[in-house]
Amino acid sequence: MAEYRFRYLPSGNAGYFPEIDAFLKERQVKAEFSEINGGRMYRVPVEDLSKMPGDESGPYFGTEESGWGFHADDWDHLRIEWGGSEWKGLE
Repeated sequence: MAEYRFRYLPSGNAGYFPEIDAFLKERQVKAEFSEINGGRMYRVPVEDLSKMPGDESGPYFGTEESGWGFHADDWDHLRIEWGGSEWKGLE
């Protein structure tokens, strides 16, 4: 079973979702997302983290200069508790 890193972004970040998706696709990251009340939870395979920029806190997605880091724990149980959709691949 694959190991993932997760990031939840609430609905206030929805305007960034197309940009984030393009960022991940450009780097050929096999990310998936779940829709949760207008927000999204992303999951990225650990083996793809090296395709992303990073800083002293670790890899992140957004732009080359800054972005959102990953939660250290497995957040899939929260996706389920919060009523998130099934995982979807980037289009």
